Amino acid sequence: MKHIGRKVYNNWGPNLTVGIGLLTSEWSSFKVPPDRSDVKIFYLSEFSGEITQTGEGFTPSDSPFGKSVTEHLEYAHLWYEHAPKLPPGFCGMRMISTWSDATMLVIDKIVGDPVSRFDIHPEAYMSAMAYDVFEFDGELIERKAGRPAAQLFGLDPNRIITQGPWFSTEQERDYIASKKLGGPKAPGF
Repeated sequence: MKHIGRKVYNNWGPNLTVGIGLLTSEWSSFKVPPDRSDVKIFYLSEFSGEITQTGEGFTPSDSPFGKSVTEHLEYAHLWYEHAPKLPPGFCGMRMISTWSDATMLVIDKIVGDPVSRFDIHPEAYMSAMAYDVFEFDGELIERKAGRPAAQLFGLDPNRIITQGPWFSTEQERDYIASKKLGGPKAPGF
């Protein structure tokens, strides 16, 4: 299991949880095409309490290259450009986009109760929960890391990415990679 990223989930509004994070170049599907952004939109399905990415995803015709995180999140045309038959257990959508030479931006929009699913405060914009993202056998697996020390909730997704609990030191990466399920909290949480 390889640590490839981190995501922060926020209660964004009634019945909507938004996860915003960064995936590093350690991810086997990492792409940085020259002079443009690689963007894919995937559907998310829930089975037995587990959320999984379904299908190969689609590439929107309008690229968000050069746009802010807020524009990535709010630009509906990127998310709902075509309306295929939704997969069984549909619970949301995921966008993965080139962000820098070393990271890809991931945004999840998930319908459902953020309190029971992600341990987030029931009032919108009042809580956040960080998750470490691992890759195992080509699949993305998330493990709760704890509440971020910074107040990473509110209306501005750009603030979450610029001030978030990402990858400040190699020591932190090593700690995350070696910690056991249910072990102590990672530094900074």
